[in-house]
Amino acid sequence: NYVGCIGVAYFEWSSPGHARVVLPWTSICGLEDAKAAAAVISRKGDAGFIRRGRGGTSVSSAIDIGSLLLDQFPGKAAKKVIDISSNGENNDGLPVQPSRSNAIAKGYTINAIAIPTEDENPDEPLASYFARSVIGGSQAFVMTPKGPDDYTMALRRKLVTEVSMNDERPL
Repeated sequence: NYVGCIGVAYFEWSSPGHARVVLPWTSICGLEDAKAAAAVISRKGDAGFIRRGRGGTSVSSAIDIGSLLLDQFPGKAAKKVIDISSNGENNDGLPVQPSRSNAIAKGYTINAIAIPTEDENPDEPLASYFARSVIGGSQAFVMTPKGPDDYTMALRRKLVTEVSMNDERPL
């Protein structure tokens, strides 16, 4: 409920039933808050370098969990955004469309970072799938890192874009 602040919850996910909240709802009102939140994510989060098992990718589960977290947000917000980072299409769990439609119907925006893989089909990039089937809501967008070393910069660009966007809808 603070002007100039954002509320952030961070969770990690893969296939249905494989998700965990790393950072519960946290207010970020300045640099110190951001550093504290980043330290929690760094300490408790998965670095993403090791893939455990051969589980699938359930983008629908990620949207559903993000939607549930936003449903439980303990304050008021001018906009509510589900951010998804993924290196694959929905290939496990429920179809994406109902989850996407339900989140958008609640007024939530779904943005994404589509992380290209080395064997990505240049005629069907992952970003196109996300643009067509995953993102949605007010001012939704997808970003693509140029490569594995660009992910951190893409994440920063995405967060800065989201925080600085003017939402045209009335509060």
